[in-house]
Amino acid sequence: MNAVTHALLLMVAGALALLGPQAAHAGRPEGPLPLAAVAPTVVAEPARFALVIGSNETTSKEQKPLRFADDDAARIAELWRELGAEVELLTVFDQASQARFSGLVKSSQQPTKSKLDAAWARLLTKMDAAAAAGREVELLIYYAGHGDVGPDGQGFLTLANGDTLTRHDLFSKLLGASPADHNHVIVDACRSEQFVLSRGEWQPDHGPADYGDSIREYLDGNHLGAHPNTGVVLAHSADQQTHEWERWEGGIFTHQLLSGLRGGADINGDGRIEYSELGAFVSAANSGVGDTRARLEVAVRPPRGDERAPLLVHERITDQRVLLFAGGDSGRYSLEDARGVRLADLNHASGQPAYLRLPSGAVFLYRHARADGSRDGEVKIAANETGVVALGRLEFHEPQSDARGPLDDALRTGLFKVAYGPGYYAGYTDQEQLLAVADPDWEVHVWQRDPQTGELVEVARVTGEDPADDASKTETVIIEEVEVDPEWSWDWDRTWLSFAVGAEFNVLAPTGRIQLPDARIKANELPGFDDKGFPSALRGVDVRVGAFSGRTPTRYPVVEGFFRTGYTEGHASFIPSDDVDGFDRGDAMQLDYLTVPLFFGGNIYFPRKWPVRPYGGLGAGFDVMRLRYARHDADDYVAAGLRIGFELHGGIDVRITNYFGLFGEVRQLWSARIKTGAALPDFGNTGFSVISGLKFGIPVGPGAAATQREAERRRDHKLRVVKHVETKPAPKVHTIVVPGPAPAGAPAPVAPPAPAVEVTAPAPTPAPIEPQPVAPPPSGAIEVDPSAGQ
Repeated sequence: MNAVTHALLLMVAGALALLGPQAAHAGRPEGPLPLAAVAPTVVAEPARFALVIGSNETTSKEQKPLRFADDDAARIAELWRELGAEVELLTVFDQASQARFSGLVKSSQQPTKSKLDAAWARLLTKMDAAAAAGREVELLIYYAGHGDVGPDGQGFLTLANGDTLTRHDLFSKLLGASPADHNHVIVDACRSEQFVLSRGEWQPDHGPADYGDSIREYLDGNHLGAHPNTGVVLAHSADQQTHEWERWEGGIFTHQLLSGLRGGADINGDGRIEYSELGAFVSAANSGVGDTRARLEVAVRPPRGDERAPLLVHERITDQRVLLFAGGDSGRYSLEDARGVRLADLNHASGQPAYLRLPSGAVFLYRHARADGSRDGEVKIAANETGVVALGRLEFHEPQSDARGPLDDALRTGLFKVAYGPGYYAGYTDQEQLLAVADPDWEVHVWQRDPQTGELVEVARVTGEDPADDASKTETVIIEEVEVDPEWSWDWDRTWLSFAVGAEFNVLAPTGRIQLPDARIKANELPGFDDKGFPSALRGVDVRVGAFSGRTPTRYPVVEGFFRTGYTEGHASFIPSDDVDGFDRGDAMQLDYLTVPLFFGGNIYFPRKWPVRPYGGLGAGFDVMRLRYARHDADDYVAAGLRIGFELHGGIDVRITNYFGLFGEVRQLWSARIKTGAALPDFGNTGFSVISGLKFGIPVGPGAAATQREAERRRDHKLRVVKHVETKPAPKVHTIVVPGPAPAGAPAPVAPPAPAVEVTAPAPTPAPIEPQPVAPPPSGAIEVDPSAGQ
């Protein structure tokens, strides 16, 4: 955006500079108006496009269908259409939403994969045409619904009829093909962090304090690094009840987002809603929620190539309908339209103005008690009240009944409890390491149009409070560290059962021919299966059933316990001690054995976040063994028994996800012998084996941390909480310069109380702009106390 455009934005934002209820009319200061005109340069507005998706459906039995994803998508679509954007809306309205958003029903499409592809093709054609015409192109991709992760570890968003939008679809098919100068991605979904999971790399075990940092670091290193013109805003809540609120008939995050985008987040009044402003606004709205189950976790990542790129710009704001909060109009307020749709909420901090952009039609404004969020006043803004509507001119009345409930009490007491202002914004951007707006001070020009020329002319200049010399009289941000209650602050690990099956090999390649006499024989000396079509190196089958803890399919375990069984066998033939005389009566001629192990053991894997990891372990148990010696000129000798054993093993574990993996292992086993007597060799199942196989995992229920050390680390985790301490500064006198006397016959205004009046010689002025200007006092400089009317 060039300097001329930026200047125009500052110029049109000037309608927001009225600092108190003493203004006689929005945009019309007291006194005559000068003719010093500013001729604005006409610059083409950016071409805005939006792909808006809302899906109430779910593909998981563990998730309930949502109720208000269609409403969230509709409210986003309405705001972007207010801004003149081309919007493709993909959602299915329920009966109540059809009545509420009747104007969107015909233009909306079912959110299936085929409809999404068609809508995206239409947007691409229009964006290419706008870019070819030399216009700046801005694209919004918004999703409200369920997020989850599949067996392959790939995150996805749920569409209709079982279709999904995968991470690959978003980054490759949509963002990879977008011709926009800036792409803005907003995901409001249960478990939305799963949508950015990457196999073997993501660790979703962070607390609320570092949730945003972790997602930003992950996106920078994996996906957004290839899209420096793309910004992402993610919101997550594990509790579906707090994800949506029936009182607002929509998602909590989307409502907070819309409140900020309508102007509530604009900290400096320049009309540009930057990522840092939106993130700070949503953080302030949530930080007052005491129950950590109900607190949303939000990650904000502005475009890396331009971190001050606005997510939304309010162009020509003097031509729009705006509710203006003066510096003294602090408090909690909410807006609803005639349909009952909640438009915005704002907790305005004192000392600096603020505004909310209003749609057409009648609007109802409610004032809320700061203690519990209940309504203590309401007023109707009629449909014919256009332009800038000053809050100080509105007369509030006693509100109607305000229904309550347990969830209502918890949410409305905490949401928007903390006031949003420069102090909170400064603390948030510092904590989150976001690039703050270039000039956080509110400094706007008040503009009007000359009725004869139509040009914008400056009528006054108003600045915010000057910095106080005494630090105790300014707003302060205190960052404290408090302990997180682990009962609510963590989604404890899930217990997984694993099943592994593999083949066991004797890699020492024994010949299987043993010279008599031999007092002791080990399993290493015997080949495995005989010559009936199986390779002799194959000794048997290894079967294991294990258990481990892991919060997600890609949260790999550090420790795993197992029970091992299976089947092994071996065969050998004997060579007589004297080749001339041959075998004596009762000599062993052939040996066959089989064993069934019954072992318990465990593995330790390292490091945790790698999908390919070495491991080591040990086990102990019993071998159930059976021997059969074929003897010369005598009956076969058969023995069976239970022998104690011990093993050490190590290997490589390759986990695609916790659902499926491969493993390779070497194992040394020691086992007690079966003693047969003097005529036959003793036998022990001692040997060295190589095992390779497949492993499968199934989550079965809630568990605990994998190690005591990890559990203690979680309990000791500290959460950084931004606390807003508000102290009202002493009233500061501002000077509004109003040139010249009014024409004769103008009615005298009712002047606000002023500490002093400095008398100067009146200067001649040109003809007034307004037909009936108000005559000022006989001075060119009037000192005004902005705290009047608070």
